[in-house]
Amino acid sequence: MGNKRRLTTLVTMITLLALLALPFAAIAQTRVKPGINAFTIDDDIEFGRQKAAEIERQVPLINDPLVQQWINHLGSRLASNTGMPNLPWQFQIINSSEINAFALPGGFIFVNRGLIESTEDESEIIGALAHELAHVTLRHSTNQITKQLMLLMPLAQLANGHGRLGQIAKLGVIGMGLLFLKFSRGAERDADILGVQTMVRAGYDPRGMLAMFEKLQRGGPQFLSDHPNPENRIERIRAEIALIGGPEDVVESSHLYFQVRSRLRSMPAAPRVTPGE
Repeated sequence: MGNKRRLTTLVTMITLLALLALPFAAIAQTRVKPGINAFTIDDDIEFGRQKAAEIERQVPLINDPLVQQWINHLGSRLASNTGMPNLPWQFQIINSSEINAFALPGGFIFVNRGLIESTEDESEIIGALAHELAHVTLRHSTNQITKQLMLLMPLAQLANGHGRLGQIAKLGVIGMGLLFLKFSRGAERDADILGVQTMVRAGYDPRGMLAMFEKLQRGGPQFLSDHPNPENRIERIRAEIALIGGPEDVVESSHLYFQVRSRLRSMPAAPRVTPGE
């Protein structure tokens, strides 16, 4: 009996040591989950691809190789640290003075030039990007569309398979405009939390997101119009940072970031452009 008790104690100690060896973030971070969704990942990609092509026809894009190289590098590093690294991630910069960014389902991300020009540190733009990538991986757009469809047809019909939903999408009953439904405050909170976690995994200082949202609350009306401000947003971001800490080796602002910001600021003033208007 004594041997059995000693063995149990030894197993318990080994388990505790193994848990202590895990990164603190793996134990303490807040868990967020996607909501109900009647669509497949392939649906997300198709909806996003169609809408992205439409936006690219409507708005002026920054087609500067250096700027594109920079945003692709940041986006790829963040995307590789999400739960969906294999999406066809695409990052575009709109020549707009509006301080804004938005994500389409399937991994199509648009960032306004005005948002980049407003930053003082690369971690701020990374904070905004991480928030948008979280909307994609939590599938908030098609979750919103699913909720709308539930008002239009029985849940059993929604669950009846992708074929029916594909027909509805092709007939335009959903309407691509539904991809621009405003996210709920709960979705915004979850994107903040998951965004902080993604930044830390990618090696970036999560306080960049905190700085970005503090700045947006002072003067980012378009962003806050598209992204409803959850209650106690700043406090909740601080709480998540306190839970998981930061990376051991923080990636500092790159030389390329300062080059890009300087180049954008030296261009002729950007117009006020809002996709969908």
